[in-house]
Amino acid sequence: MKIKSLQGRALLFPFFLSFLLFASCTKQDPIVQIQGNTMGTYYSVKYVADFPSLSKEQTKAEIEKVLAEVNQQMSTYIKDSEISKFNALKANQEFSISDDFAFVLNFSTELAKKTDGAFDPSIGPLVNLWGFGPSKSRKKPSDKMIQEKLKLVGIDKLSLEKNRLLKKVDGLYIDLSATAKGFAVDKISSLLKAQQYANHMVDIGGEIIASGKKPDSYWKVGIQKLVVLQNKAIATSGSYRNFFTEDGVNYNHTINPKTGKSTQDSLVSVSVVTDSCMKSDGYSTALMAMGFEKAKAFVEKEKLKALLITYDKEKDSFTKHDYLKEEK
Repeated sequence: MKIKSLQGRALLFPFFLSFLLFASCTKQDPIVQIQGNTMGTYYSVKYVADFPSLSKEQTKAEIEKVLAEVNQQMSTYIKDSEISKFNALKANQEFSISDDFAFVLNFSTELAKKTDGAFDPSIGPLVNLWGFGPSKSRKKPSDKMIQEKLKLVGIDKLSLEKNRLLKKVDGLYIDLSATAKGFAVDKISSLLKAQQYANHMVDIGGEIIASGKKPDSYWKVGIQKLVVLQNKAIATSGSYRNFFTEDGVNYNHTINPKTGKSTQDSLVSVSVVTDSCMKSDGYSTALMAMGFEKAKAFVEKEKLKALLITYDKEKDSFTKHDYLKEEK
């Protein structure tokens, strides 16, 4: 009996030691980080691996599969993507699109109505004219050229019924760069939840969603102030992010769909917190296009959680207009 007992303990000891080592490693560093490049920027995923359902390598492969799918659906930089194929069509040719593409476009057209055209997914001709699209031939266009492209912009010039998309005029060009990235963030978050990684943070180029919490605190991000994200998403648009300079004037990538011009306003940055990164992405872009006074009025009317930052050129100073109410 004594020998049997010792054998049992000898067999049990390696298992017990392995358990202690696993528990120790988990306690020291339970957060797994995956990084890479996508959509012309970086992506970063952090998740708490309490009880891993997949290896880090498998999870990364699944994440990059999602990113590849979203790009193949909605990237204007990929010549054979769904959106590129549609943009190449002539008027009155119906085109079948994926559920995800239809979902993002439907949200984008609804946001265009809600913001009275400050946000518009058909802004592509103007984005390309200014050189902020795939060609990147950046130069200030003439007023005449702008007026010509404005004739092609407007959600009334496209039709979407379920998954059937139709352009009503030649030259209509959809650009979902202001919502597709946020959608990709949301989709990766859903993937992680399906893998039972409920506690995570997903970041694509500064568009972020946080779910659950870290072992010792909630997820936090810095945007001129520290923001605690409790099952929320945040996206930031700014005139400093993507611009070119001509004759001493900075022209940024935010184009006003109504005037066709690069926004020149005291509003230099907008961050919006909602329950979806796609929403935050779209709203932040719309508010930048509005300019400070209209953006401020819209935020107050819609009770949006937002941080607006303005710049006074004469005083060379920045001012924060804080409409964020942090989760506790």
